Amino acid sequence: ATILSPSGEPEEMEYSAVDVKRDGKWLLDRVTDKSKEVVPSHYEQLKALEWMVGNWTNETADAEVELECNWAKNKNYLTRAFKIAVAGQDEISGVQVIGWDPAAKAIRSWTFDSNGAFAEGAWELKEGRWFIRNRGVLPDGQSATMINVMRQVDENSLTWQTVERTAGDELLPNIDEIEIVRR
Repeated sequence: ATILSPSGEPEEMEYSAVDVKRDGKWLLDRVTDKSKEVVPSHYEQLKALEWMVGNWTNETADAEVELECNWAKNKNYLTRAFKIAVAGQDEISGVQVIGWDPAAKAIRSWTFDSNGAFAEGAWELKEGRWFIRNRGVLPDGQSATMINVMRQVDENSLTWQTVERTAGDELLPNIDEIEIVRR
């Protein structure tokens, strides 16, 4: 049905009608409108990360990083695929899903890598840098933590650093800041 109003735009809506036959006459029994389902979106809470959408890379003599970031349908999540190759180590790839947690009122992420490790991250913006506090499990069952520090330099570059890394009870060295550029 289309509802026309002199003071506004036409409004379209779906409805269902049930007719019944009584005493040889068709009568309208009931009419039910079918309101369009409104899909909630957390885009407003995630739009501060929209600059990450695209393909990114870094190639140095001892490491190669590739990132691809996209919006999921309805812009409720960002998805990132990554590949990291460090000289002398096996290549690691994986996926990360970034979304808004309405209960905690915070941005969170879930990361899974090709070695079987996984982590959950809490995102916080401080003085132009994103601090992602990750807690996870390594393939051997040990707990792991790290803080990734990410900063948008301009539209086509960002920096990435990992600090306060642990595996089980062992403190691991920081990973120096690198620059990653848009492809």
